[in-house]
Amino acid sequence: MSGFQERIKQLTKQQKLLLAKQIAAENSFKGGGQSNSNQSIVAYFIADEPVEANDLREGLKDKLPEYMIPSKFVQLDELPRLPNGKIDMKALKLPMEETSIIFNKGVFAPQTEVEIQLVQIWEEVLGFSPIGVRDNFFEIGGDSILSIQIVTKARQKGIFLAPNQIFEHQTIAELALFAKSENKNIVEEKIAGDVSLIPIQHWFFEEHKSAPHHWNQAMMFVVPENINPALFQKSIDYLIEYHDALRLGFQKTDEGWNAFVAKPAEGSVFTLIDLMSYSQDEIDSIIEERSKELQSNLDLSKAGLFHALFFKCRQGNRNKLLLIAHHLLVDNISWQILVSDLESICQQLSRGGEIALLSKTTSYHQWGNHLIELSTAGEFDDEIEFWKRQTCLESIPTDLHSALPVYEKSIKTIVLQIDSAATENLLRKSNETYHTKTEELLISALMLSFEKWAKTMSICLGLERHGRKYGKLDLSNTVGWFTTYFPVSLKIEDGTNFKSSIISIKEKLRSIPNEGIGYGVLRYLKKVEGLTQMPPVIFNFLGNRKPFDSDVLDKGEFVSKGVRSVESERYHLLEINAYVEEGQLNLHFSYSEQVHKQETVQNLVELYKITLHQVIEHCSMLESSEYSPSDFPEAELNQDDLDNLLNQLN
Repeated sequence: MSGFQERIKQLTKQQKLLLAKQIAAENSFKGGGQSNSNQSIVAYFIADEPVEANDLREGLKDKLPEYMIPSKFVQLDELPRLPNGKIDMKALKLPMEETSIIFNKGVFAPQTEVEIQLVQIWEEVLGFSPIGVRDNFFEIGGDSILSIQIVTKARQKGIFLAPNQIFEHQTIAELALFAKSENKNIVEEKIAGDVSLIPIQHWFFEEHKSAPHHWNQAMMFVVPENINPALFQKSIDYLIEYHDALRLGFQKTDEGWNAFVAKPAEGSVFTLIDLMSYSQDEIDSIIEERSKELQSNLDLSKAGLFHALFFKCRQGNRNKLLLIAHHLLVDNISWQILVSDLESICQQLSRGGEIALLSKTTSYHQWGNHLIELSTAGEFDDEIEFWKRQTCLESIPTDLHSALPVYEKSIKTIVLQIDSAATENLLRKSNETYHTKTEELLISALMLSFEKWAKTMSICLGLERHGRKYGKLDLSNTVGWFTTYFPVSLKIEDGTNFKSSIISIKEKLRSIPNEGIGYGVLRYLKKVEGLTQMPPVIFNFLGNRKPFDSDVLDKGEFVSKGVRSVESERYHLLEINAYVEEGQLNLHFSYSEQVHKQETVQNLVELYKITLHQVIEHCSMLESSEYSPSDFPEAELNQDDLDNLLNQLN
């Protein structure tokens, strides 16, 4: 036998079934980004008494991968057999009632109440319709941050999902099987006292020594004139009492930095500023001045790192609400939680009712303790060798010699915007070809660009994840900075071969254990030696950035001026932040004038624009799908074995 035949012989029956089933279920034509598979698994069984299909599905959840759970069950008195004793497959008839109804072109309609509600949530979050119950979340534009939004919106409708379930069950048909109607892990507690630093905070204090007090995030809202500032003051005070992380403070000792959560203060962090007598030009100037003054004077040792400034303007000039938080307290998902809760509190107070918010999830304090327990127990010890292999030895072109760190005052940014048609293609259609996620295609295009710009086939990237997905603990409705940051060494073999490059990047990114959470635990909590990598380039895909508009707060947007000290340090040469807004992909390439000239980085930006369009076109033009080993993780095959097996099955 050949080596391949030996490998096929060694495959278990379940591995072969797994491959055959998933290929059949996912093999679809290119049609507007929607899956057209009408394949389904039908289970035929015999039993002494009638059995409900839902009971059978429930019993199979722990025994089969979700995509192997039958969608239909047929109970028979006996199984039809051929004279040789084998099952007579032709005699098995399909059930009379189809459980999946197709509407439009290739879109499977929801059948249960949970599926109907999940479809509505997906369409709201992803921003288009129709979405079918068999459409893959990540292949139609979903990302990790949007998955948290879905978990939160589902909770508002009484559907409880764990943050990791959308990654494990990527279609509504599968997800609905695992949804619960109650959350048994709710822990309502108010925290005060010493708490543990989590890995991203350790990273922050390790890198930012010159001005750690001035590294903030801020949001500005236009507020309707009929809203009473006193209503906002009460709402902000309640918000700070409810979310423990907004009362965080940090103290420096001889051993390092410590964190604590203060008790709700008697005073308020809400400030009303009367601008009724000023013109619009004066108002803008005063707002910017007051914002910079407050942000540059935060005191880490005091629990006053979240502030609200309400600017009362004269009639004709809209009132403004500025929310400022030190980054140590919040991340992007935290802002979504805070804005939603603030709106809800204001509405309930205006009606004179009691305040009732969504149930709390795992607290910041519990999460920090949990990570320490995992570190002590050696939970991530088997990842140590993987992380040590992520070396950062490669260099990128520089124009000027300057030792790290570079400083914020030298940072400039070039913005690249991709048109809506190409963005739509990227999010909806391109991912079907190689069963990729959007981030994987963006990084593939970056690596192909580096091959021309930096004359290198390999680079070490610093990547970020939202850090809210590990184990059974739920952080989906918890305010805090939970981001995971880690290095990953990427390599392509041939800069002209898009297929091999995309598959190579996809496979490497999917080999990252536990979304990178173990790296921070091992480096900062367990203090494993050899994990001191400093990637020269950071890439961060922030997903689909939706406007923070609401009935109470009207239009909201992030503020960029004055949020960081000009003396803040950077230990990387390039930083690329990508996000989708109003249907267009935006990429911000930031660099330091200490090491790069504008034209050098501009060349990279132009190369990336051309390459990304080529990647999108390449993926969109192919008529058939290509698989790689990470599409079948249970089968444990390499690419050659998989290709041969697919050829045999086809």
